[in-house]
Amino acid sequence: MNPLRSELCNNAVFDRDEHDYVDASIDKCKAAQVGVAFSDPCFEVWLILHVEDYDRDEHRYHTQGKCQEVCEGYERNGRKMAKSEKLVLSVETAEARAEALRQRRQADGGNAPWTSVDRLTRAMRDLT
Repeated sequence: MNPLRSELCNNAVFDRDEHDYVDASIDKCKAAQVGVAFSDPCFEVWLILHVEDYDRDEHRYHTQGKCQEVCEGYERNGRKMAKSEKLVLSVETAEARAEALRQRRQADGGNAPWTSVDRLTRAMRDLT
């Protein structure tokens, strides 16, 4: 069962960015039975996956630049909001790409990029 599905109101969504204590925060969430939808290096990985595969271990600024290139409405140095009406049409594609990306990270022992936001979106869709 998807740990993010049982209580959708009991979830945290965050990314690595430059935050300290990310691993400790994830551990605390797990200990408190709070699901975690996480992206490394930044949430924009999830947005990019709606449009294309993305597998570059880059600083978050580069990832945000890529997001600006491929996600209509997203402005790296301004309003960081892509046009959701377009992205919502490709959620299932993004979910498949995110899962494949995580599998590659597990296989190669790499760090970034990856996201688990797809687990949350699947859990939300399963409730309908």
